Amino acid sequence: MKVLESRHIYLSSYEDKYFNDFFSWENNLDELNKWSLHKKVYSRIKFKSKVEDLSDENVYNNLFFIINKKNEELIGYVGYERMDYENGNFAGFTYIKPDYRGMAINAEAWLIFLNYMFQYHPVKKVISSICDCNKSSLNNVQSAGFKIEGIRKKHVFLQGEYHDLYLIAMFREDFYIIFNKYKNYIYPTQSS
Repeated sequence: MKVLESRHIYLSSYEDKYFNDFFSWENNLDELNKWSLHKKVYSRIKFKSKVEDLSDENVYNNLFFIINKKNEELIGYVGYERMDYENGNFAGFTYIKPDYRGMAINAEAWLIFLNYMFQYHPVKKVISSICDCNKSSLNNVQSAGFKIEGIRKKHVFLQGEYHDLYLIAMFREDFYIIFNKYKNYIYPTQSS
């Protein structure tokens, strides 16, 4: 079901037809060992149970699946966890399957997702973290307007060694400077 839409993609709530791709992404050790801070692999039955769990603590309830409008292909997801209304922030995350990385799809998904989050939730800031071994993602988020707020030295064990973890964030007002530059590109023009 379409939840948010832009020119090239739409964001959908979970549908059973996404399960196989979602399961393979979340259990792909080659991918997880490159960047994931949480490398827990699940059986299909356990993963299905996690996805179907509708408790507030389940991060899978806060996901939007990214669909390519041109071919209806599932290409990733964007979501949030640790919503902190008291302090006005939340943790955002995304996954894009490898053959769509390096394209503007991830940026478009982030723009429509963050616009939704800042419009409909009383928050002022999105936070996230990226391992220093994921240099392309770190470069991408910095060029998208995220700022490095801190570094946890030798905090993550990936690829057989310890890596620094960059703590990144973007404030609402900084987001809207960027959003206003690109909104005519990401949203279809309205005909009168």
